[in-house]
Amino acid sequence: MDTVIEQIKSTLSENPVVIFMKGTPDFPQCGFSMR
Repeated sequence: MDTVIEQIKSTLSENPVVIFMKGTPDFPQCGFSMR
């Protein structure tokens, strides 16, 4: 679990904007993301 938390912290510190989305870019699992 620590590796996931560290990866999220690293991603958040290195990027001004981050989107965490369910699914994949080809097959999003969020209705809003399909738009």
